[in-house]
Amino acid sequence: MPRAAASSTVMPNAVTASTTKPSLAASSATLTAGGRCAPLPAAITVALAAGGTWRRLLTDPVTGVVLDVGRTRYRPPASLADAVRARDLTCTLPGCQVPAARCDIDHIQPWSEGGTTSLDNLTTLCEVHHRLKHTPGWSLTRAQDGTLEWHTPSRTGYRRAPDGTITILPRRVGPRHRHQPAMVLPVGVSQTLTDAVINELERGLLQAAPHSPTRPPRLESRGPRPGEPIGAWRTRPLPPVLHQLGLAALLDEVIPF
Repeated sequence: MPRAAASSTVMPNAVTASTTKPSLAASSATLTAGGRCAPLPAAITVALAAGGTWRRLLTDPVTGVVLDVGRTRYRPPASLADAVRARDLTCTLPGCQVPAARCDIDHIQPWSEGGTTSLDNLTTLCEVHHRLKHTPGWSLTRAQDGTLEWHTPSRTGYRRAPDGTITILPRRVGPRHRHQPAMVLPVGVSQTLTDAVINELERGLLQAAPHSPTRPPRLESRGPRPGEPIGAWRTRPLPPVLHQLGLAALLDEVIPF
């Protein structure tokens, strides 16, 4: 069962008192100092608890790994960071294969907006996609079943299952808003979302026109150079997977020069 721990520094060498519940301090409190533990009398326990700082810690009942430190600290403990990386394995942007060991650990619900430092609210993102997640028009949420849902400025949604399977969420496309059902992405999508494609998307977002909080960013292109037909600047067509991802329309609007 998850347990709460209390700590109180009474000497420079970090002496702490911990208990399963504050109300049971008299019978189950222990003193930890220098790697050693010893039972603590009830009177001393009450004194330490009254003058100490209580922290909420949820731990795995089997391994004892801390899974949730709430709002007590921004950076996750080492054991929690390891648990996040072991679960996610790679950057969790659909298609990105950067190993979790080289990724940042980011709060899904931002810390500045009340997000907690917990296993459910943390995920691994590579440096590029960490910045992309905080770009206007992009959003990331986690469902109760552990799946991650990404939404792009083009209003395309992706669901990333815990096993890495990526699904495009149902949407309406075209001038007649034709319904397009959910579709599982092909395995080769990770080879298509190269650094060059991501960098081009980032450049386009930086060029985005000013927008209001109720409207997503809108890209504006100056078009081809005088005398050049539309699209003459792109020497190769975009891969079909980028059209399936809904990213081709964004890439076509990025100012190439």
